[in-house]
Amino acid sequence: MRRLKALLILIILLFGGYLLFSSVDLRSPVRKEESSSLVFVPDGELEAQVTLFFPNQDYVISGNVELSRMLPVVRRVRYKEGEFYAGILQELRRPPADREFSTALRDDLQVLSARRQGSTLYLDFSSKNLHGGSLEETLLVEQIVKTMVGLDEIEQVQFLVDGEVRESLMGHIGTEEPLTLNDVE
Repeated sequence: MRRLKALLILIILLFGGYLLFSSVDLRSPVRKEESSSLVFVPDGELEAQVTLFFPNQDYVISGNVELSRMLPVVRRVRYKEGEFYAGILQELRRPPADREFSTALRDDLQVLSARRQGSTLYLDFSSKNLHGGSLEETLLVEQIVKTMVGLDEIEQVQFLVDGEVRESLMGHIGTEEPLTLNDVE
């Protein structure tokens, strides 16, 4: 009888855990990447499910304003303790393999730090290689703000360049004040 109770409790816990951590959400129109149901997370690493935003390649190529500029993708993000936001930024550098996605966070753009103070995320970019046209800057800012403000604890993103507040990142979008979702839509 004890074994039966223990087995029943184990089954209930496993099923409850499956429901709690399942990446299936029928209400969400967000694309989910395929992944193995068995995930090995090395010691010292944490994992969280995050909705990342990537530039819509069809929009970038065509300029068709009827298309969404950003496409959401739910992905499990691995990170080390205290490096959650840096882990998300690394994932933003890796768009899904589909040709419909791209990224504005190029590999040559260096993020010096990512830290949260209250509900504001401070992202400090190196000025090295920080250049581009208005579309490139718009996509970069929108990709980051939509992704980060989608986290429960972040309401706005303050962009810094070499540790200082600047008028803009690349000369087109004002970054003197923290940006919210309303600023990028």
